[in-house]
Amino acid sequence: MRWWLDFAISARQRIELPDEDVFRDPKALLYSQKVIFLSERGLYRQTIESYLSVFDELINTGWRPDLIRAHTVYPAGLVAAQIKSRFGIPYVLSEHMPFTIHKFPDHLHDAVRMAFEGADRVLSLGYDKVRQVSMSEIDIDAHIIFNFIDEDAFPFVSSGYQPLSPLRLITIGAASHYKDHPTLLRSLALLRARNIPFSMTMVGLGAWGKRQEHVLRMIENLDLVEHVKIIKKMTRQEIAAELAEHQVFVLTSIQEGFPNAVLEALVTGLFVVATRHGGTEDLLVEDVGRVVPIKSPEAVADVLERLYSGEIRFEPTLLREFVIEKCGRAAYSALLSKHYSEVLTNQH
Repeated sequence: MRWWLDFAISARQRIELPDEDVFRDPKALLYSQKVIFLSERGLYRQTIESYLSVFDELINTGWRPDLIRAHTVYPAGLVAAQIKSRFGIPYVLSEHMPFTIHKFPDHLHDAVRMAFEGADRVLSLGYDKVRQVSMSEIDIDAHIIFNFIDEDAFPFVSSGYQPLSPLRLITIGAASHYKDHPTLLRSLALLRARNIPFSMTMVGLGAWGKRQEHVLRMIENLDLVEHVKIIKKMTRQEIAAELAEHQVFVLTSIQEGFPNAVLEALVTGLFVVATRHGGTEDLLVEDVGRVVPIKSPEAVADVLERLYSGEIRFEPTLLREFVIEKCGRAAYSALLSKHYSEVLTNQH
């Protein structure tokens, strides 16, 4: 064993996660390591070999998984590919982050491509993600599976909207460039200019991101202070209750994987107005929401004006039923089980 790998493994801290976070044996373990004096290539080799060392420990206990699910190509997919090569265990790979192969060092490009193309099944949150991966000259036959929404965690349903009454709008998103709050705020300024009464609740600005002060200044500069309520952070339970006090969810992101906030809004019976940011547009149909171009405050304001006038109408309970049928506990479990079963069947 190389000295640096021996050092890294001996310096590893092993933390056993709480039983309530684990569905079955073996115990879920979290490892942290000290890494020093390694080149980029050395760090990659150390990462892979450390994962394989941990996996060897599990195999030696007599436990062997039927299938590995990797939720991102790096490092999970690369590790899963190595485990398959060594132990013959199949793996399912999905990618949740915006993807371009050029964000990886050149020496990893072949390994990234092989991880995708060697997967026994590739799952994708949407067709835009398939496009992103394919643009990197990676040949995949991806299966679409949306994110999961636990309907039991969102028991409240909006009372709906009556045309010509003030619009109660809400958005959820950190203070990040990718959430594109400027487009959202400019659309609200257009509503005000059109004399459409509204209020907007912005949740999550304090979660992460570096643009919080920029957003607050823009609210003031656009004379929206009286219309906008800021809630920097909320628990999941608090979000469930807060959503139900509103009627329309607005998301103006430039890019997303598949935002859980959209599912949370739909299961609460909110009409969704979202930009074409990847993922969401594959789910939204006219009865439950509208998809508009990115960076277009006018398009967002136009949809909200049509809601205000009554040209667009929606029934909250039907929105809830729609998303539960697509992404709820039973639907998601059945679809995921189908993919896993097909992979395992193909091994025999």
